[in-house]
Amino acid sequence: MNSSAASSGRPLRGALHRFFFDEQVPYGLALMRILLPWALMLNLLPRWLHCRELYSADGAVAQLADNFGHPNFLPVLPGTAAVALYTLLIFLLVAASAGWMTRLSLLAATGLYGYFTLLDCLSTITKYTVIATHLLLLLGLSECGALWSVDRWLQARRRGPGAGPLRRAQPPRSAVWPQRLLQLFIGIVYFGAAVTKIHTPAFFSGDQMVYWMMTHQSSHQLLGDYLSQFPIVLVTTAYITAVWEIVFLFCVWRPMARLPLLAIGIMFHLMTVFTLGLVIFPTIMFVAYLAFMTEADYLWFAALCRRMVGRAGWRRRVSRGARRLFSRAFPPLKSPKPRWAPFAMFGLVAAFVAVGAVEVEYRMDPYQLRGPGGPLALRELADDEVQRLMGPEAPLQEADKFFALDLGSIVAGEHLINRRREFWQGEPVIAQVTMNPPHEDMWVESVLVDGQGKLISRLGQVIAREENRSNFVYLMGTCVEPGDYAVIVRSQGQQVGHRKFTLHPLKAAAAN
Repeated sequence: MNSSAASSGRPLRGALHRFFFDEQVPYGLALMRILLPWALMLNLLPRWLHCRELYSADGAVAQLADNFGHPNFLPVLPGTAAVALYTLLIFLLVAASAGWMTRLSLLAATGLYGYFTLLDCLSTITKYTVIATHLLLLLGLSECGALWSVDRWLQARRRGPGAGPLRRAQPPRSAVWPQRLLQLFIGIVYFGAAVTKIHTPAFFSGDQMVYWMMTHQSSHQLLGDYLSQFPIVLVTTAYITAVWEIVFLFCVWRPMARLPLLAIGIMFHLMTVFTLGLVIFPTIMFVAYLAFMTEADYLWFAALCRRMVGRAGWRRRVSRGARRLFSRAFPPLKSPKPRWAPFAMFGLVAAFVAVGAVEVEYRMDPYQLRGPGGPLALRELADDEVQRLMGPEAPLQEADKFFALDLGSIVAGEHLINRRREFWQGEPVIAQVTMNPPHEDMWVESVLVDGQGKLISRLGQVIAREENRSNFVYLMGTCVEPGDYAVIVRSQGQQVGHRKFTLHPLKAAAAN
């Protein structure tokens, strides 16, 4: 290698070294450690009463590995053991949030969280559980417990007199490579999502989002039903989302692009709350964005908060009083304890919590195993219900193959952009038929009738199996009298759609 190549390689190695091994105070990772466990509690706590049913041999376990030809890939424990381990998972997440045995809590929680999610592929494992598992693992490799944690407080106690838990000290600095791995992981997730969307034509046509918004599948949403009426808006946002997800990984490292890209991401995930009813997934992503917080960002925000709150006298009095209270309640250690003492205390508390939860679940008896009538008996299905479930599949009705019939005059891409019920002489009336996929090749008729049901025009065309919408165009010239009209759509001789509209005279159009 010549000298010029070597000199050009050294700056690159130096830049990579600074990128991964530059030292900063892990403010963002500490905030992630505090908030991420509570975001996961939105999913974990409601399932605690059902963990015996979902994750143990006493219930109906649906392992993800079974779908890939690996039955019994993970051990399925008895119900009591599942309750104890599930409670231990919740305890570990709370301990990680408090910063008590931070690394051990995060890594152990990663293993248990992954175990329970893999045991239930029907209702537990989702995209956000996979993302959260990786976030917990990478946080466990970092120094996120060096700030605002019980570990930091215990370390201050061991330093002796005058080093109380509220003592102001220089925050510890550490290499940023765990934070960089978290940032790369988030960018790679977005890039992979963009690649998946590129191979999903229904996403760019807006059909996927329209169906999702109208189903209320996740939870109640505020804007989904309204925005589903404007598919052209969904098509536009689909392209913007795909471009943003591709650009994010490559441009978020630039100082000028970092904040705009993160702001777009916050807006994107916030809109999933109002349009799709998602709650846990955007919450986890908001917490994950803290990985992009730099030391300068935190110092600026802390200074802003201090200026807004001010340094009132009561704050200083409360701080001094709390410092004296902690110093008296938790005096510094006079003699060093063995290294295994903190682990022993942590293990005893964890065991106490797990055993206590087993006892609580036993006394609650959510499945009435020890009720007055004994274990609940299975209800026998009625004969007609058995025949319905086991009999042949009912044929699909012709009307169920059609999703919507809309009227308008302007088409952009595949969609009507001005859905209307009033038209003027000389304008085209476009009747757009939207299908429910999948469907076979179909011959569809569209009939235009006046207010008395008199036939004005009849159009027909084939809608191929790969097409989801088709347009029937009626030119409403001056020879067509103003008045009330209707478009009727038929398939297999059955009426599957009906829309009324009003045609106004040309003079009224000119006056308007």
